[in-house]
Amino acid sequence: MATGMPGNTSPTPRTGRPKWLTRLDRHYLYRVIGAMARILVSLVLLTAIIDLLLARQDNISKYSIPLWAVFSYYITLTPTILFEYHAAAISVLLAGLFVLGRAAQDNEFTALHSGGVSLLRAARAPLAGALLFAVAIFAFQETLGVKAARVFEDISQRYFSKMSGGVGKGFSRIDLEGWSLHVLTFNRRALSGRDVFLHRMGSDALEEIRARRIYWDDRERRWVLEDGVASRYLIRENWRAVTRRITQETAPFSTPPDVLFALDAPPITRTVKQLRENIRAAESQGISTRSERMALQMKFAQPALCPVMMWLALPFAVRLRRGGLLAGLGAGGAIGLAYLACFYAFMGLGYIGKIPPFAAAWTPTLIFFAVAVMLTRRSPT
Repeated sequence: MATGMPGNTSPTPRTGRPKWLTRLDRHYLYRVIGAMARILVSLVLLTAIIDLLLARQDNISKYSIPLWAVFSYYITLTPTILFEYHAAAISVLLAGLFVLGRAAQDNEFTALHSGGVSLLRAARAPLAGALLFAVAIFAFQETLGVKAARVFEDISQRYFSKMSGGVGKGFSRIDLEGWSLHVLTFNRRALSGRDVFLHRMGSDALEEIRARRIYWDDRERRWVLEDGVASRYLIRENWRAVTRRITQETAPFSTPPDVLFALDAPPITRTVKQLRENIRAAESQGISTRSERMALQMKFAQPALCPVMMWLALPFAVRLRRGGLLAGLGAGGAIGLAYLACFYAFMGLGYIGKIPPFAAAWTPTLIFFAVAVMLTRRSPT
């Protein structure tokens, strides 16, 4: 009885790898992951060095900032570089241009096409790697990134704020237990402000409080007003004023600082869950949350840009097969600048309320996704 070849009758050995992860996929996946890691580290280090030389060097020498503080500052600056400076997406774009561009130069795509392998099938692993990278970036942003950003803000305020002690512009809040609060100048670190104005409109009177100072008493968990005047204008008596002097007394609202200033913290220092809670709390007090809603959408839109950038790199890499490294850098720079111009244009429209926060955050990513699909369909092999 005839027997078949051993290779045809023996079962396929288990390798522990997913069936879709072929030798071709592993070849491109490992190259792309290695390139993304090297480029990402290079971008973070380059940004940190430029910031050190151009923005922080004078403060470090002038105020004798300790070395550990400088080191911690730049370690915790990493989330800002990844997300606010778009280093994560740019690293994926450059990695795709270099790796896929090299494959196009070596005629790998042409050989694969002659064997019946399409361009998108050849780039399946790099696209999957960029998608996994986006998931990892989002997870980092929600965990270690938030913690690092909080430490960065603390170090920045303590050592790199020109020793101002945190004194800055004032703030306004409405619907604080029926009161509206306006403070001209406020020290966020000391939780103390000057030139305070409170007012509330009741059914029978308009109440106003003007005070020289307000501060948070952490021991008694209350806001304290000092050196002011409280006035009550009686509506039914032709607005007759009843006034009294304030030496020191508890403010007529009890909202603690962590709630009162929740929206003032940079979005990068808050998780998605915390942002949503802050938005709900602010809207219940009648506070505009447009910028926070855009920040919430950006938490998802920025990681989603990574696979889009890898897809966009594919048609450009095929077209620039003869250009080498310089052509890849030039294309990466041009694409990056185009995205930033589109990004800031839509974010500006979102901040002034011309378009909804969702559209402001996601439109640039969707535009570049559409361009990537269109160019890929028109790409020669």
